[in-house]
Amino acid sequence: MLPPEIRDSVFKMKIGETSQAYKMPGGYEIYKITDRRIVSYSFEQAKDAIKLQLLNQKFQQSLKSWLDDLKKDVKVQINESLLK
Repeated sequence: MLPPEIRDSVFKMKIGETSQAYKMPGGYEIYKITDRRIVSYSFEQAKDAIKLQLLNQKFQQSLKSWLDDLKKDVKVQINESLLK
């Protein structure tokens, strides 16, 4: 799911336009508008898509919370002499 500011910018683009590069957690993303279509979903399709999106958000939040908890308990020491 795109952050609102990126989504809004991309939706304002015209066909054939290419976006700037956006830094995302997995790397950089660039968008190019090649076509526009009106898409209509049935209630069931929309319900399933929303449910999946909410489950994904919940998973991401839980994962972040779990990783943050792990980081609190870990002490990292850097031995500079071993890095040379």
